[in-house]
Amino acid sequence: MTFSVSDHFMKGRITVEGDKRISVRTITLSRLLKKYQFETINLICDSEGGEVEMVQHEAELLRDHVKCLILEIHPEERGAEAIASTLATLQQIGFDIVERDHAKGTVLALLNRRLTPPD
Repeated sequence: MTFSVSDHFMKGRITVEGDKRISVRTITLSRLLKKYQFETINLICDSEGGEVEMVQHEAELLRDHVKCLILEIHPEERGAEAIASTLATLQQIGFDIVERDHAKGTVLALLNRRLTPPD
């Protein structure tokens, strides 16, 4: 995968733009779960725009194995429509937003109704 780097360590992103690009090895969430034999996990995801593809390609795995998802979204990188579609998919597969960073609104805590017992 191509990753654009910046002089500031907090400003790297998944993109094909930018002067400094590096190639980064990736692994799927599915392969990690199989490798370490995890049944249920909590996932913190700050993939600098890659959250859209993760939800597109691994929705079933998220539905069946992720109890709590802390997700940073990147509407400025991916566009409001892609982020809205990603959040709609998460809701359809059983996730509810239970907390939102009120300062920026870009960090969300979601719980999986299928894996979280009711109060």
